[in-house]
Amino acid sequence: MKAILLLIIGAALFVISGCGGGGGGGGGGGTTPPANTVTSGWSYLNGANYSSATSTFNAVLQNQESTAADKASARSGLGWIDLREDGVSLVTDETIAKFTTALTEDAANKEAMIGLAMIYLTRTGNQEVGYLESAGLSDVNYVFSSKLSLSNAEAHSLMALAYFENGQTVPAQAQIDKANALEGGANKTIQQVYNSLDKLGL
Repeated sequence: MKAILLLIIGAALFVISGCGGGGGGGGGGGTTPPANTVTSGWSYLNGANYSSATSTFNAVLQNQESTAADKASARSGLGWIDLREDGVSLVTDETIAKFTTALTEDAANKEAMIGLAMIYLTRTGNQEVGYLESAGLSDVNYVFSSKLSLSNAEAHSLMALAYFENGQTVPAQAQIDKANALEGGANKTIQQVYNSLDKLGL
Protein backbone atom coordinates (compact mmCIF):
# COMPACT_ATOMS: atom_id res chain seq x y z
CA MET A 1 0.00 0.00 0.00
CA LYS A 2 2.97 2.32 0.52
CA ALA A 3 3.59 2.35 -3.24
CA ILE A 4 0.01 3.46 -3.87
CA LEU A 5 0.30 6.14 -1.21
CA LEU A 6 3.47 7.42 -2.85
CA LEU A 7 1.61 7.85 -6.14
CA ILE A 8 -1.27 9.64 -4.42
CA ILE A 9 1.04 11.91 -2.43
CA GLY A 10 3.01 12.64 -5.59
CA ALA A 11 -0.17 13.76 -7.31
CA ALA A 12 -1.10 15.89 -4.32
CA LEU A 13 2.31 17.56 -4.35
CA PHE A 14 1.86 18.36 -8.04
CA VAL A 15 -1.40 20.13 -7.25
CA ILE A 16 0.02 21.96 -4.22
CA SER A 17 2.98 23.11 -6.29
CA GLY A 18 0.80 25.56 -8.16
CA CYS A 19 1.74 26.75 -11.63
CA GLY A 20 3.74 29.47 -13.25
CA GLY A 21 6.62 31.48 -11.90
CA GLY A 22 4.77 34.40 -10.37
CA GLY A 23 5.09 35.80 -6.91
CA GLY A 24 5.43 39.27 -5.65
CA GLY A 25 6.98 41.54 -3.16
CA GLY A 26 10.42 42.41 -2.04
CA GLY A 27 13.00 39.97 -0.81
CA GLY A 28 13.58 41.13 2.74
CA GLY A 29 16.04 44.00 2.43
CA GLY A 30 15.55 47.62 3.48
CA THR A 31 12.67 48.37 5.81
CA THR A 32 10.35 45.62 4.63
CA PRO A 33 8.71 44.08 7.73
CA PRO A 34 9.70 40.42 8.14
CA ALA A 35 6.05 39.32 8.05
CA ASN A 36 5.69 40.93 4.61
CA THR A 37 8.85 39.19 3.45
CA VAL A 38 7.42 35.86 4.62
CA THR A 39 4.29 36.54 2.56
CA SER A 40 6.45 37.26 -0.49
CA GLY A 41 8.35 34.01 0.05
CA TRP A 42 5.17 31.96 0.06
CA SER A 43 3.94 33.78 -3.02
CA TYR A 44 7.13 32.81 -4.81
CA LEU A 45 6.87 29.23 -3.54
CA ASN A 46 3.25 28.78 -4.61
CA GLY A 47 4.22 30.17 -8.01
CA ALA A 48 6.97 27.52 -8.27
CA ASN A 49 9.69 30.20 -8.23
CA TYR A 50 11.84 28.22 -5.82
CA SER A 51 15.05 30.21 -6.26
CA SER A 52 13.39 33.47 -5.25
CA ALA A 53 11.47 31.71 -2.48
CA THR A 54 14.69 30.27 -1.05
CA SER A 55 16.52 33.59 -0.97
CA THR A 56 13.47 35.33 0.50
CA PHE A 57 12.98 32.78 3.28
CA ASN A 58 16.70 32.85 4.09
CA ALA A 59 16.49 36.65 4.38
CA VAL A 60 13.79 36.19 7.03
CA LEU A 61 15.96 33.77 8.99
CA GLN A 62 18.86 36.23 8.91
CA ASN A 63 16.77 39.24 9.91
CA GLN A 64 17.20 40.04 13.61
CA GLU A 65 13.75 41.63 13.65
CA SER A 66 12.01 38.40 12.61
CA THR A 67 9.76 36.89 15.25
CA ALA A 68 9.74 33.19 16.10
CA ALA A 69 6.58 32.82 14.03
CA ASP A 70 8.23 34.57 11.06
CA LYS A 71 11.22 32.23 11.26
CA ALA A 72 8.98 29.18 11.64
CA SER A 73 7.06 30.12 8.51
CA ALA A 74 10.27 30.72 6.56
CA ARG A 75 11.81 27.45 7.75
CA SER A 76 8.62 25.57 6.86
CA GLY A 77 8.72 27.18 3.43
CA LEU A 78 12.26 25.90 2.91
CA GLY A 79 11.05 22.43 3.86
CA TRP A 80 8.31 22.64 1.27
CA ILE A 81 10.79 23.67 -1.38
CA ASP A 82 12.66 20.43 -0.61
CA LEU A 83 9.44 18.43 -0.86
CA ARG A 84 8.48 19.88 -4.21
CA GLU A 85 11.92 19.70 -5.78
CA ASP A 86 12.97 16.28 -4.44
CA GLY A 87 9.66 14.46 -4.03
CA VAL A 88 8.30 13.00 -0.82
CA SER A 89 10.17 9.69 -1.17
CA LEU A 90 13.59 11.36 -1.44
CA VAL A 91 13.45 13.90 1.36
CA THR A 92 16.20 13.69 3.93
CA ASP A 93 16.35 14.09 7.69
CA GLU A 94 17.45 17.67 7.04
CA THR A 95 14.06 18.43 5.50
CA ILE A 96 12.26 16.80 8.42
CA ALA A 97 14.38 18.90 10.78
CA LYS A 98 13.25 22.08 9.03
CA PHE A 99 9.63 21.21 9.76
CA THR A 100 10.19 20.03 13.33
CA THR A 101 12.26 23.12 14.13
CA ALA A 102 9.48 25.27 12.68
CA LEU A 103 7.03 23.62 15.07
CA THR A 104 9.40 24.26 17.96
CA GLU A 105 9.43 27.94 17.02
CA ASP A 106 5.67 28.07 16.39
CA ALA A 107 3.56 25.12 17.52
CA ALA A 108 0.65 26.37 15.41
CA ASN A 109 2.50 26.27 12.09
CA LYS A 110 0.14 24.30 9.86
CA GLU A 111 2.46 24.24 6.86
CA ALA A 112 4.99 22.26 8.90
CA MET A 113 2.28 19.91 10.15
CA ILE A 114 1.10 19.14 6.63
CA GLY A 115 4.65 18.72 5.36
CA LEU A 116 5.53 16.21 8.08
CA ALA A 117 2.24 14.36 7.57
CA MET A 118 2.91 13.92 3.86
CA ILE A 119 6.38 12.57 4.61
CA TYR A 120 5.27 10.14 7.29
CA LEU A 121 2.33 8.88 5.23
CA THR A 122 4.92 7.02 3.16
CA ARG A 123 6.94 5.75 6.12
CA THR A 124 6.38 3.37 9.02
CA GLY A 125 4.62 4.57 12.14
CA ASN A 126 1.56 6.72 12.53
CA GLN A 127 2.97 10.20 13.17
CA GLU A 128 0.98 11.57 10.24
CA VAL A 129 -2.30 11.16 12.11
CA GLY A 130 -1.11 13.31 15.00
CA TYR A 131 0.22 16.06 12.76
CA LEU A 132 -2.98 16.28 10.73
CA GLU A 133 -5.15 16.19 13.84
CA SER A 134 -3.02 18.97 15.32
CA ALA A 135 -3.83 20.99 12.18
CA GLY A 136 -7.52 20.68 13.12
CA LEU A 137 -8.50 18.12 10.51
CA SER A 138 -9.97 15.46 12.81
CA ASP A 139 -13.22 17.46 12.70
CA VAL A 140 -14.79 16.91 9.28
CA ASN A 141 -16.48 20.30 9.55
CA TYR A 142 -13.23 22.14 10.18
CA VAL A 143 -12.39 24.56 7.38
CA PHE A 144 -8.66 24.28 6.76
CA SER A 145 -6.61 27.20 5.51
CA SER A 146 -2.87 27.84 5.32
CA LYS A 147 -0.19 29.52 3.23
CA LEU A 148 -0.08 26.41 1.03
CA SER A 149 -2.07 26.16 -2.18
CA LEU A 150 -3.93 23.27 -0.55
CA SER A 151 -7.70 23.38 -0.48
CA ASN A 152 -9.87 22.46 2.48
CA ALA A 153 -11.12 19.38 0.63
CA GLU A 154 -7.59 18.27 -0.27
CA ALA A 155 -6.53 18.62 3.36
CA HIS A 156 -9.41 16.42 4.49
CA SER A 157 -8.50 13.85 1.85
CA LEU A 158 -5.02 13.66 3.41
CA MET A 159 -6.67 13.06 6.76
CA ALA A 160 -8.65 10.23 5.16
CA LEU A 161 -5.44 8.66 3.83
CA ALA A 162 -3.79 8.91 7.23
CA TYR A 163 -6.71 7.32 9.04
CA PHE A 164 -7.00 4.53 6.47
CA GLU A 165 -3.26 3.81 6.55
CA ASN A 166 -3.57 3.31 10.31
CA GLY A 167 -6.65 1.10 10.18
CA GLN A 168 -9.17 3.73 11.28
CA THR A 169 -11.70 3.08 8.56
CA VAL A 170 -14.72 4.83 10.07
CA PRO A 171 -13.12 8.29 10.36
CA ALA A 172 -11.34 7.67 7.05
CA GLN A 173 -14.70 7.18 5.35
CA ALA A 174 -16.13 10.30 6.96
CA GLN A 175 -13.14 12.38 5.86
CA ILE A 176 -13.11 11.23 2.24
CA ASP A 177 -16.89 11.62 2.00
CA LYS A 178 -16.52 15.20 3.21
CA ALA A 179 -13.72 15.92 0.74
CA ASN A 180 -15.70 14.36 -2.09
CA ALA A 181 -18.81 16.36 -1.20
CA LEU A 182 -16.81 19.58 -1.23
CA GLU A 183 -14.81 19.16 -4.44
CA GLY A 184 -15.02 15.59 -5.69
CA GLY A 185 -16.57 16.45 -9.02
CA ALA A 186 -14.05 19.13 -9.92
CA ASN A 187 -10.81 18.12 -8.23
CA LYS A 188 -8.75 15.33 -9.80
CA THR A 189 -6.69 14.81 -6.65
CA ILE A 190 -9.83 14.22 -4.58
CA GLN A 191 -11.12 11.83 -7.23
CA GLN A 192 -7.86 9.88 -7.22
CA VAL A 193 -7.80 9.57 -3.43
CA TYR A 194 -11.49 8.59 -3.35
CA ASN A 195 -11.09 5.95 -6.07
CA SER A 196 -7.86 4.59 -4.59
CA LEU A 197 -9.39 4.17 -1.13
CA ASP A 198 -12.40 2.48 -2.69
CA LYS A 199 -10.16 0.00 -4.55
CA LEU A 200 -8.24 -0.66 -1.32
CA GLY A 201 -11.46 -1.71 0.37
CA LEU A 202 -12.73 1.36 2.18
